[in-house]
Amino acid sequence: MQIRYTNNLTANLQGIEAFWEECQFPNGFDRLVDELSEPVIANLKRHPRLGRNFLQRQTKSIETQARLQKLDALLSTLNTDIKAAEIRAYVMTDYLLLYALVSDVIYLLAIKHQKQLSFALDDVLSET
Repeated sequence: MQIRYTNNLTANLQGIEAFWEECQFPNGFDRLVDELSEPVIANLKRHPRLGRNFLQRQTKSIETQARLQKLDALLSTLNTDIKAAEIRAYVMTDYLLLYALVSDVIYLLAIKHQKQLSFALDDVLSET
């Protein structure tokens, strides 16, 4: 099982790092990186369907539907479509990790603190 970081996830991580530096608590970001490295990545490699199915949630709001369209745009840059990928959410200690399972590759799409309302998918069109 391969793990690939998307540009969007990298941008999310940079934003989280900047937040923790602004709070003068860089250890907050270090803790996230440590948790992401072990156990999250290791768990996903062994059990790629460990996260809950993200698309089974009901999408009643227009905002949610718009975000799903952005997600579909991101998936198209990965040479797949929303129907061919399993979009899953992995619950971490303080964060939620959104990832796509496509064949034998896991694409890490976005990460957010659990108190944030939604995933930041603003950089989806910059994927290559």
